[in-house]
Amino acid sequence: MRSDVRWWSVGGLVVLGLALIALGRFLAGQGLEDADRWGSVMGVFLNVAAVLLAGYSAVVGRRALVAQTRSVPMDTTRNTLTDVEADGVVVMGRDIHGLGPAAVDAAAAGGATGSAADGGGGDTENRVEGGTFHGPLIMGRDIRDLPSFPPSGSGGIR
Repeated sequence: MRSDVRWWSVGGLVVLGLALIALGRFLAGQGLEDADRWGSVMGVFLNVAAVLLAGYSAVVGRRALVAQTRSVPMDTTRNTLTDVEADGVVVMGRDIHGLGPAAVDAAAAGGATGSAADGGGGDTENRVEGGTFHGPLIMGRDIRDLPSFPPSGSGGIR
């Protein structure tokens, strides 16, 4: 298949070269004034063709961009805890990065929330329906780089 494309490319270049040589000979035989008129007429047609090609290219590019943005999932991630008894750290979210084995002093003090602009499309719903938590409960979206968690059973949120 590559050789077919290569032959079409070479053949197209040969035809284009022969057409330019023929055009040059034609204009050379017309004299300066007539060649100028012919050049102006050909220039108008080439400009119209270039504008049409640019418009087509813009439409194709826009269609590809719209198709690409439609492929990003825009669904909602739903996390629900019901009647949980938790002694350690509980993290609920989507797109959680940099969560080490001991990462939550700041989260226990003020909570960790995420930004909707960091990750992919869609929403996140985190819900707790009953239960007891004897440690930090962190809920968010796009949670990143939490500092160290206190060891389990050392206080946390009560």
